[in-house]
Amino acid sequence: DPGSPLYQKIDFTKTALLGHSRGGQAVAMAADATRWFKDDPVMAAVNRFNITSVIALAPTDKTIDDQQARLKDINYLTLQGARDGDVHDFYGDRQYIRTSYSQGSSAFKSSLYIADANHSQFNSDWGGYDQTLPAGLFLNRTQIMDADKQRQIAKVYVSAFLETTLHEKEEYQSLFRDYRSGLKWLPDTAYYNRFQSGGYRPVATFDDDRNKNTVELGTAAASGISWSEELAKDRESKSKATYGVVLERTASKNEEAYYNIKLNDSVRTETALLGADGLTFSMANLNDDMNEEMDVPQPPKVEVELTDHNDTSARLKLDEVMDILPLPQTQFTLFPWLEERINDGKYGDLSEAVFQTYEMPFEQFQEEEPELDPDNLTEITFYLEEEGDRIMLDDIGFYDLGIRNTF
Repeated sequence: DPGSPLYQKIDFTKTALLGHSRGGQAVAMAADATRWFKDDPVMAAVNRFNITSVIALAPTDKTIDDQQARLKDINYLTLQGARDGDVHDFYGDRQYIRTSYSQGSSAFKSSLYIADANHSQFNSDWGGYDQTLPAGLFLNRTQIMDADKQRQIAKVYVSAFLETTLHEKEEYQSLFRDYRSGLKWLPDTAYYNRFQSGGYRPVATFDDDRNKNTVELGTAAASGISWSEELAKDRESKSKATYGVVLERTASKNEEAYYNIKLNDSVRTETALLGADGLTFSMANLNDDMNEEMDVPQPPKVEVELTDHNDTSARLKLDEVMDILPLPQTQFTLFPWLEERINDGKYGDLSEAVFQTYEMPFEQFQEEEPELDPDNLTEITFYLEEEGDRIMLDDIGFYDLGIRNTF
């Protein structure tokens, strides 16, 4: 419409949508609108919009007409606060899980879980309380970050996401692969991020069957570890609709404890390793034993080993690649007894399974063992080094960067 201030200022071939809370769910539904409105005449009027990017701030994830949005080859970003007293479960993680990419697609998905962020402060209009009064008066706000700082996180991530996905400024993509790339722009709090793109080649996603001894591209075994394929769950012990493998060390102090994947020959002869830059996986830290001095759970000590067709191995400590942070523990109300009384005890557990994506470049393994041949890997092994270490793994595979720029 020539009378609109947006006249001739929109590139309809590259449209991004952003929504907060229910709007965060709505924008994903809009990008998958034919699932609900395939035969609706209004669709003809909106076909000119090519929605390429979706941003969801603390979104809901309700089932509508027994359906949920499933995005394919669409860029997706979601941000969530661990102190969200309204959408208290990480529902954006479920939409992240339901978003997929064709091999080689340049699109990507990323999530950011923010330890001290709440629900309302992503915008400047909803105030500081996540519940309507009087319930909002009983929420514990002492550890919630400053509103301007929370919005600073959104500004950094949203602007970088739009520059990357709409303007093809690939130098910003490293922010979504690893939050540490942007720490000089981000407030001081704990962050947890996931990343996946068309450059991901899966080895084990744990969603194919319930036989723990097989994965998509290999066979699995363990020693000194109790292991089981389990659903990832939220604070209320509800399913996130994805499985992972839960590992817990049971070996004695001087014994090795490990989870091993032997790769099929097809991994080398087909595309899983072709042009790959490194190993990637998502991991949730499930340690809950408290450190008496610091009153936080001790992080698990995890080491990762790659072995090639010549039985040459290289082993790295995971915390030398990225710190393994404890999961945020959130008491939402002023008093513990209120947790079970507000909204019928909706808050559930103090935490939930929140994954961090780790990318371990082959070149780091080769610095440890120069003879390692990354093009001909045969095994991936995860070691748990300390008594009681407990983790959950998902989306084990290989990645290629597709870009060589840094943020």
